[in-house]
Amino acid sequence: MPKRRLLAGLGAVLVLTGGCGMDRSAANKQIVSRMIDARKFDRLDQLVAAEVHRRSGAAPGLRLENLEQFKAFLRQDAAAVPDALQQIAFLLAEDDLVAANATYPGTQQGAFGSFPPSGRRFELPFIAVLRLEAGKVTEMWVEWDNLRVLGQLGHFPPPAAALAATRFNSGRIRPSRTNISRCRA
Repeated sequence: MPKRRLLAGLGAVLVLTGGCGMDRSAANKQIVSRMIDARKFDRLDQLVAAEVHRRSGAAPGLRLENLEQFKAFLRQDAAAVPDALQQIAFLLAEDDLVAANATYPGTQQGAFGSFPPSGRRFELPFIAVLRLEAGKVTEMWVEWDNLRVLGQLGHFPPPAAALAATRFNSGRIRPSRTNISRCRA
């Protein structure tokens, strides 16, 4: 067993430094893959820079500027959705950037901002772009569809019900044929 631990430790060093012929993009993808499994908070010090910046148009009021704020955010999220396990569909990397397409499934057991616990399961696809420097994540841009998750949790009417309640779907308002034909020209 000691040999395995030593080799696993050496492998982590090689991944973080991009050693053994691994290019920087592949090494960065491995770092991001380990970071996305963020419920292991002890890993974050090795994977995320002390001054990390997280942005999201889906949560414009939430700006995280350092690792401690990021950890606090993740702990709050873990309390609200204790069974969540992010699942990566794929990662794309070029130089210091990694893009992730993933899904965040779970059960809302705690509040999401002003939305009370629903006890309902949800599945939320999201995308993220992460910048890395010296083997650590320094910037994150994360986006998802708020209406989709709020609808699944019962906090917002489903889009079909909302559209049916509007006059836009009642047949009174239709696109102009002249506008459509101009687009085809």
